[in-house]
Amino acid sequence: MKRFAIIANCQRRPIVQALKKNTDFSANFLEVMLPPVFQMEDKHFRHLENWLPKLDLIIYQPVESETFKTARSANIENVVPKAKRLKIPNLYFAGYHSGLVKFGVELNKFDEYKRHIEVCGVQHYKFLIHCFQKGLSVSETYSRLVNHELLSSDDIVNSCNESISVLRQREVMAGVDIPVSEAIAQNFKSTKLFHIHNHPSNHMLSIFLGSLFDKLGLKEKPLIEGPELLAHEYPPILPNVAQALDLGFSHTEGKFADEYVTTEEWVDNCFALYSKVPEYIKNFRAK
Repeated sequence: MKRFAIIANCQRRPIVQALKKNTDFSANFLEVMLPPVFQMEDKHFRHLENWLPKLDLIIYQPVESETFKTARSANIENVVPKAKRLKIPNLYFAGYHSGLVKFGVELNKFDEYKRHIEVCGVQHYKFLIHCFQKGLSVSETYSRLVNHELLSSDDIVNSCNESISVLRQREVMAGVDIPVSEAIAQNFKSTKLFHIHNHPSNHMLSIFLGSLFDKLGLKEKPLIEGPELLAHEYPPILPNVAQALDLGFSHTEGKFADEYVTTEEWVDNCFALYSKVPEYIKNFRAK
């Protein structure tokens, strides 16, 4: 049997699952097991170093940081012949969530308010934190959102276009074999492609995996059925964003702790969290 490995982050699992479901691929390839890049430790780097010269196929996302040692793209490209490697993009799109920042928090530290944190998640809109710090109520904040007072239509559209442009540039600079920026540009309005910046929807995964299967010469097309694979938690797409981008789909709600929340519910929970746990946003300074 031939051996293959996948070097990727959150998108690794769906790729592996799709390949293993393909009868032609699974009849010829066995996986060299590795965790997502962000979870790799020294033992995994050693394992990869041992296997790299022996691989018949490696599918890998661009990794530049020295922290990731043997998983770095430069190392892979020095060891594995070009005919045996396939460089894929980091599936990423920030157009649906302009102004979002991620807070790294220890949930146990705020155990008493865990419920609020679960509903808000760790993804927060900068301008909503600013509204809270200015003393606005939930209803006042929501009204300003709807009226495009917190984020203008031009800013929303420009941010979306910039996200696609940056991805396109990264694809060219990295020399990926399967670019996705054009597919995102053509489809993001009609169908929800991402739950959060780096968590593509099943539809986006199907677009990408179809191109991957074509590159691998697999006739049987990828089939993704059932629940969304990467819809763990995500904030809502704000109503002013949906309007400015002229989105053609209606499921713009957020999801946390297996519950769907509207924009108003999400803002209410965020404000409750900021009020009850000031420490949560104490280091945030809105510009």
